[in-house]
Amino acid sequence: MQGGYYLLFLFSCVGVINALILSIYFLSRSSADNIQNRFLAGLFFVLSIRIGKSVIFYFFEDIPLLAVYLQIGLSACFLIGPLLYFYIYKFFHQKAAPYWWVQLFLYLLIITVIYFRFPYLDFRVEWKGIFIPMIHIQWFVYLLLSGREIWRQVNALELKGRGFFNKKSWIISLFMGISLIWLAYVSSHFISYMMGALCFSFMLYVWIFLLLMGANRINILDPAQAKYGGKEILTPEAERIMDQLNFTLEQKYQDSSLTLEDISRAMGVGKHQLSQVLNEHYNINFSGYIRKFRVEKVKQLIQTHDKYTLQAIGEECGFKAKSSFYTAFKNETGMTPLQFKRKVDREKGSDL
Repeated sequence: MQGGYYLLFLFSCVGVINALILSIYFLSRSSADNIQNRFLAGLFFVLSIRIGKSVIFYFFEDIPLLAVYLQIGLSACFLIGPLLYFYIYKFFHQKAAPYWWVQLFLYLLIITVIYFRFPYLDFRVEWKGIFIPMIHIQWFVYLLLSGREIWRQVNALELKGRGFFNKKSWIISLFMGISLIWLAYVSSHFISYMMGALCFSFMLYVWIFLLLMGANRINILDPAQAKYGGKEILTPEAERIMDQLNFTLEQKYQDSSLTLEDISRAMGVGKHQLSQVLNEHYNINFSGYIRKFRVEKVKQLIQTHDKYTLQAIGEECGFKAKSSFYTAFKNETGMTPLQFKRKVDREKGSDL
């Protein structure tokens, strides 16, 4: 190894080691109810394994058990896309992606079966022609899912940091970095094989810089603490606030322009306190809760006022537009208002 060769080796190895350290750090920041950091720890762990495989293959071609290292490194790619998507979904929705554990179990099962049934040393052709392309396609699908979440949700982020150091820059840079690493490995036949490791090492320091700049660390790793200042609301107090909220909504839910500020003012409760109760104790935000409340009122009116049109019922219950009414009702009940009405009519007919 001479000159630039030494530098390339050092830069790649330091990236792998730092990724492992970050993985341990994120895991240490995880609590029983903070699975978001566990996804991030897992993501950096499997990335370090994948990049470590590239370093071993490029600089140590003659070491024993090389095929085993190659297979472990390639198999880790099965988890990069899913862990990125699970982290981004939790980052935006404050709840885990549906059936995330089922997906992880299936991928771990696939990795295990392939490892023992198709060892890299004996099935090089199958790995190059089937398994590696399959890994890249699966990774790309989860990149698309992650990109869709960012496109839909990123503008709704509360930017607690200043300038460039905020949640938006963090989540976009994480997505773009993983996408660049994927692109580097997919195009490795046309560019340097080590481009993926170089992209990773470069992006790693970008992520560290963004993540650990002052208060931004708290905003990203401890979102609840950043948002509510670490104040805890005990269950009895939360239940009292919810009873008060339901009582107030009974009087005001028909107002289509109703906001969190309006309700909190009418209740005499701080809007951050009300938001904290909804998020931490009921796993829902204010918009979701009032939407659910209004849908229940719509269902009651459909069952008791069969002379009203569905659109009139929606407007009566505070839905500003027909499209938002139908979408909310379908999301909450699994059927359209018309389908629900027909179901109610059938049940009434069978009772006669």
